[in-house]
Amino acid sequence: MTALTGAQPGNSREINLIRNNLKTPFSDQFSLGMRNRIGDWFTEIAFSHVVSYNGLVGLLGGRNADGSFYAPGSAFGGTFQALPGYGQLILFDNGVQTKTNSIFLKAEKPYDRDSGWGMTFAYTFTDSEENKPQSFADNSSYLFEYPNTHSVGWLDTAGVRKHKIVASGSVDLPWDLIFSTKLTLATPETRSGVNCNGGGCRFDTFAPRGEDFIFPGNWWGYRQVDVALIKSFDTPHDTRMKLRLDVLNLFDFKNYAGFNSDFASPNFGSPLGTLAGPGLTLKLTARLEF
Repeated sequence: MTALTGAQPGNSREINLIRNNLKTPFSDQFSLGMRNRIGDWFTEIAFSHVVSYNGLVGLLGGRNADGSFYAPGSAFGGTFQALPGYGQLILFDNGVQTKTNSIFLKAEKPYDRDSGWGMTFAYTFTDSEENKPQSFADNSSYLFEYPNTHSVGWLDTAGVRKHKIVASGSVDLPWDLIFSTKLTLATPETRSGVNCNGGGCRFDTFAPRGEDFIFPGNWWGYRQVDVALIKSFDTPHDTRMKLRLDVLNLFDFKNYAGFNSDFASPNFGSPLGTLAGPGLTLKLTARLEF
């Protein structure tokens, strides 16, 4: 290390070191579920629990002259202790842990020609935490704001939606037409950002403001209604032509993927314009079956 610090090849070269006895990441998990049939309906309920250990993380190796890590919050102002004559020293080690609990409910009446209709309803609840904030981007493998993951505590996992509902249905119409629709609703994704309120800076998590749908209340961070019309034709030589017209995001809901994550900003939590799903889209598909 003395030889490295004594060299002067420039300040842009980053040094990455990996611990010799790095451990293999692993997870402990179990799930418990039950399936039933009630008349024409099939139902499911399931609970899942997953705890992951030894996730890989890149930490800053630079220290102050007395061996201490830089003052809390100073990293956000650009203070990093680079090696003299080099760029940053990054140390890769184990340390990331996650805990996820989820509940899944489903009820389905499969479509069949005799009844002429079908329906599915599914609901998922997810509660997920981790001991490393998503600092620069979701799923980042780096933690530059703290000396180790033990200094962070548990935070909600960024990119996870607490509640999600998916409902779909199909019904026969005259002239051998089949109409289908699908509704997708989900609460806002958990986001992370820099929170400098109350003195000092730290990474924190938040849920952006949602929108209403059918019922009043700012609950939903994702709303999409799709519809489709399907027509089949018998064609020569035992073949069959199927035409399908899809209308995606029928009501042209704006489902945003990016939000202002600066807790001190007057526009904190407001959308940044990037969309998480399609706008109003028409799609025509032809398929030949033989």
